Amino acid sequence: MGRTVDERVIELFRAAALDGSSWITALDAFAQATGSRSGDLIGVKPGRVVFEWTSNIDPQLWVDLDEEVRADPSLNPRVRAGLASQPLEAVAAFDYASDELTRAFPKYGEACRRYDIGQGALAVLHRSAAGMVGLATLRSAAQGAPTDEQMRTFRRLAPHVLDAVRLRRMVDEQGTQFALGALDAISVCAFLCDYGGQVRGLTPGAEGLVGPDGPLRLKRGRLTAFRDADTEALAAATRRAAELPDQGVQTVVIRDRAGKPLAVEVAALPAQPWSMLFRPRVMLTVKRRPRPPSAEELMSAFGLTLAEADVTLMIARGMQRDRIAAARGVSPGTVKSQLQAIFAKLGVSRESEITVLLSGF
Repeated sequence: MGRTVDERVIELFRAAALDGSSWITALDAFAQATGSRSGDLIGVKPGRVVFEWTSNIDPQLWVDLDEEVRADPSLNPRVRAGLASQPLEAVAAFDYASDELTRAFPKYGEACRRYDIGQGALAVLHRSAAGMVGLATLRSAAQGAPTDEQMRTFRRLAPHVLDAVRLRRMVDEQGTQFALGALDAISVCAFLCDYGGQVRGLTPGAEGLVGPDGPLRLKRGRLTAFRDADTEALAAATRRAAELPDQGVQTVVIRDRAGKPLAVEVAALPAQPWSMLFRPRVMLTVKRRPRPPSAEELMSAFGLTLAEADVTLMIARGMQRDRIAAARGVSPGTVKSQLQAIFAKLGVSRESEITVLLSGF
């Protein structure tokens, strides 16, 4: 006995969740089952589209509809309708190509007219701090609004699409655990965060840094520091890494309760096609480095000038004041003045304390 249309669509979405690369095929089958032109699956966080996969669509649409329009509910009536609905509540779309809605949402309305996708239906599948995942059908003017039977099909299949999204999340979480195991094997203290900055996993070494007495804490799933300014610096670096993955490693220096500095490296994880909201996008590492800190890290941590940072590193290596003066081509008096400024900024009073402080940096 052959499969029903519903069974075929459900099977295709399950396969897409497992292989991670056949979502367009599943969405096209969903569109056909609902008598629509296109199927669309979108992941949105505030101000940004994390992913959008659409079957049977002209890719020029994504050029004409920039990310701001696609993600902003004040500019995109479909996103606005999704945010106003309850999860799995299928909503029949308005005619987004109508004169009324084109006046209210000019960029979106014009795109709907140009690409003939003004009709359809939508439902929110998932909503969390990381963002929202929505399912939609796009219909042409000739197809018109979805019929009652087509809406029933949409409602019947939407929970199975949600099951596929959840299955993909489980697959991504298994990958996260594998990555954490590999990092722990090489003694890396690491936190893996998703697009929204939520910590999706941490290594055993990182667990030792988190807690009331540790330099870091987890608050509602987010990494925080003892000082509010350090917490914001970590959050800002995580956002930059997620949104600008090619910018390289950022170093954020935080301080624990005692004022001791700790360097946290923030970097984007390698991009993976067909990933949703759930896969970690950013890795924060705290390295017990065998090397001394760089001058730039000292400047960031303590507000030192470049000259003061260089002198600090020379002191940490055990150099005496006269040798530092000779090496830098300055007078001993200049080095003495620089050390006074360094002592004040580092909160120490002797050269030996600089060596102790930097040994744990």
